[in-house]
Amino acid sequence: MSKKSNKKKNDYIKKIENQAAKAADKKDQIKYEPAPDVTLTAYTFIAMLVIAVSAAATALGAIIAAKPIYYGMDMMYGKDTEADFVEILSQALFEGGPDKKIKIMIIIAAVATAITALVSLVVMIRAMAPEKKPLPILSWINLVLSIAAAVVFAFATKEIYDTGLFNPIQRQFNFNIYVGAAIGYGVNVLFMIANVIGNYMGLKKFKKNGKAY
Repeated sequence: MSKKSNKKKNDYIKKIENQAAKAADKKDQIKYEPAPDVTLTAYTFIAMLVIAVSAAATALGAIIAAKPIYYGMDMMYGKDTEADFVEILSQALFEGGPDKKIKIMIIIAAVATAITALVSLVVMIRAMAPEKKPLPILSWINLVLSIAAAVVFAFATKEIYDTGLFNPIQRQFNFNIYVGAAIGYGVNVLFMIANVIGNYMGLKKFKKNGKAY
């Protein structure tokens, strides 16, 4: 092999080595910066709790929506009564229209609560990034929807109670899934109120420091 060929070969090797060295230096210059940990403030803590509460209320409401009359009557008479009898009693008292009206109201309440869960997810995601401006309007929307859901559910419950009166059997309060859903709707409203306050606290800090926390 000629000296000229050897020189070309050596130059090519040096060129590759220089490129590799530059790439290594550039790699060393790139520093990994981990994402900052989420700080637990009233804003972030409430945002995380609200999504859990609204999701739980949505799940309970969806279960009730499948058989609202049965679960409602079971709440009134199911403590010491056979499930089959509660089913028969439900059909006997609610056939002819009231059942459809009640089911529609229960479904409306469940859908409204599902929307609050989705909006709460957006609020929580924003709360995880302190540089994102809190949007109290979202928490206000959730509060209005949660109150509407609770009110509609209350009207549906009253309809079940009034229509389901059956004098020959003494009513006995039965703590069942219907009661759990009612509690879920009420707690959801309380947490939405807290979320409004938390968002304003985060917004106040954002306006002062450019970060929500």
